[in-house]
Amino acid sequence: MPYFENTSQNRFVVIAHQGMTVTILAGPIGAAGSTRRFALDDLATAARYYQSKMHSLTRRGYQPGRHKPSFIHAIASEPHDEGIRQVYGDWLQDEGDARGELIAIHALQGSRPGDEDLTKRERSLLETHGETLLGRWADSSTIDWHLGFARALAYSATEPWDMAKVLGHIKQLLRHPTCRFLERLCIRPADPELVLREPWYQTCWQGGEEALQRSLEELLVQRNSVPETLSEVVFETPVPISGQPFVANGIFQVVQKH
Repeated sequence: MPYFENTSQNRFVVIAHQGMTVTILAGPIGAAGSTRRFALDDLATAARYYQSKMHSLTRRGYQPGRHKPSFIHAIASEPHDEGIRQVYGDWLQDEGDARGELIAIHALQGSRPGDEDLTKRERSLLETHGETLLGRWADSSTIDWHLGFARALAYSATEPWDMAKVLGHIKQLLRHPTCRFLERLCIRPADPELVLREPWYQTCWQGGEEALQRSLEELLVQRNSVPETLSEVVFETPVPISGQPFVANGIFQVVQKH
């Protein structure tokens, strides 16, 4: 995927061509940039438009870039802009990163829901590159994917009597690249039936939940410790232990002001 820079103007441009769509990410070098998407009438027109943009950049003094585009910053600035994520996916595929293919698969699933071949490709990719894409907590987490990253994640706490260890796992989860743009985190007991069946387990979960909530409140106010996109943390229990779920929106509204 072509990445160009004009150092005299301190500008970069990334151009991606997929089907009948041409996506352009541009801005100051080192900044997030902004995205424009052009939907053309047919494949031939899209190809010609793509080539014309490439020639135009060359005529205007742009050359192949030496820096890495700030895709992460761009996505964090516009987390719901699918164009930026797809451009990033193209870039990652050029770099041989498995997440690039995952982004491409998820983009295709958006236009081809229920496609069994795409589901098989996704499953195979996650099995092959599980350590990179899921980390060591794959077996204890349920992920709602969105274009290569976790949009929501449910973590099953296997040791409610050791919430310090649970919190340590959550901290590491939130720092994993897959959770870079996480919006919702749910923490739940690994065995809800055991909570209902065993009073000792329910006592552990209740006490642990309260301690974990206090620890997470402290963690959440440290902006560099969690994704900026995270807006909700919920404790899920099969019995009404502490009333309403803990929602972190208010904390993040305060944090974003600083």
